[in-house]
Amino acid sequence: HGGVAVLERDAHLHMARQEMTALQEEMAALVLERDAVKISLDRAEQEKRIAARELDALRRQQEAAARLEEETKVAQQELKQLREQQDAAKRLEQEKRLAQQELESLKKLHEVASSSLSRNEQESNFQKQELEILRGQHQESLGMLGHFQMKIQEMEETQKAKKAEHSAAGFQPLLD
Repeated sequence: HGGVAVLERDAHLHMARQEMTALQEEMAALVLERDAVKISLDRAEQEKRIAARELDALRRQQEAAARLEEETKVAQQELKQLREQQDAAKRLEQEKRLAQQELESLKKLHEVASSSLSRNEQESNFQKQELEILRGQHQESLGMLGHFQMKIQEMEETQKAKKAEHSAAGFQPLLD
């Protein structure tokens, strides 16, 4: 009986050792698996941090892009205002040129009018002088006319007197 019990105990021990070896191998496998999971978790954590940094960088890029877009809109608005100011300045310059041309035209017109007025004044002065001469001639003519009328009247009276004398003289011989 003693030998069987030893054999049984040896068999149990052998089985226990095999189980122990299997458990140790499983334990070693679990430790390796745990280390692999830990490494994998570390890698995942690292990738998560990298992803968070990349996401943060992306957010900053988006914010920068939004600011840039806003600055671009402002710059475009300023550019539009500058163009409008430039167009207004061009229109003002053109209006200034037109006003300058009008002023030049008005100056020339004024010169022509002044020249014409001056000529008209000269002609008017000349006409006044001619009028004075004509008035003088008219007065002279009136004076001569009066003189000639008196002469004619005198001549008529003289002729009447001579006719009367001739008539008287013509009747005289008949009366003698």
